[in-house]
Amino acid sequence: MKVTIYDRVFSNKDFDYIKKQSDNILESKDFISNNFWHKSIKEYSKDVYVHNIEDSKLKNIITNQLYNIGIKNRIKGLLFHYWEEGTYIPWHVDSSYHAGMTIYLNNNWSYKNGGLFLYELNNKIEAIVPQKNLGVFQIGGVPHCTTIVSKNNKIRKTLQVFFDKRNIDDNYMI
Repeated sequence: MKVTIYDRVFSNKDFDYIKKQSDNILESKDFISNNFWHKSIKEYSKDVYVHNIEDSKLKNIITNQLYNIGIKNRIKGLLFHYWEEGTYIPWHVDSSYHAGMTIYLNNNWSYKNGGLFLYELNNKIEAIVPQKNLGVFQIGGVPHCTTIVSKNNKIRKTLQVFFDKRNIDDNYMI
């Protein structure tokens, strides 16, 4: 189990493009709720809105940059998540995936807004406050959760990436 923090995942140009695409999807309401998540993951949270990224230009930008920073696992899921007040995700491990990464898309966020990423390693709980273009890569079943997004708050926006057990360089077909 391991957690790696990336202070700046994307160049300013790529980040602005990704954020603009995310904002356009949010504005157009081209998303679904997390009602399809297992009850143990949704628990008592209000709905998190989810958009599965299919746009090839966007996928290429994200995939290429993750590869450039050394994350060479094949992407199994690429999504935008929109977290309104009252949303959170309880403690869990991403057992369906080899690894996961959260990249924060808000320009400004305070710990007072909630939505902190908590994880446990070596019997110690760590907290990460969302920051613009910050990436949290966790591999190998790290227990993690998010705290509830505070009342009367802006929407917490994330790019979620889930990874297969194989590397991009592996020669096989999905």
